[in-house]
Amino acid sequence: MKHATPFVTSVAVLVMLPIIAIAQEASTRLASHGIAETFEQRMSHEAAVIRATPGESIWQQIPWVFSVTEGQKLAQAEKRPIFLWMLDENPIERC
Repeated sequence: MKHATPFVTSVAVLVMLPIIAIAQEASTRLASHGIAETFEQRMSHEAAVIRATPGESIWQQIPWVFSVTEGQKLAQAEKRPIFLWMLDENPIERC
């Protein structure tokens, strides 16, 4: 995957800033008339909806190891099974 050049990134930011400003202004105007919530309220609500709850993030507490040998030793010592996850590509490129 190729990364954007600084020029392309700068142009993208310059294009997006006015769009965000217009969206904020429209949201604020609608909210002042009691029609809709403000941009900040809407974004806070959206963030709360997509934020992982503590129960959903429990997998992050697993003590992952990167070496099969180390994993085998740890599994034998703790009398636990091994969960092996293998990937033969860059996981970021698929997103």
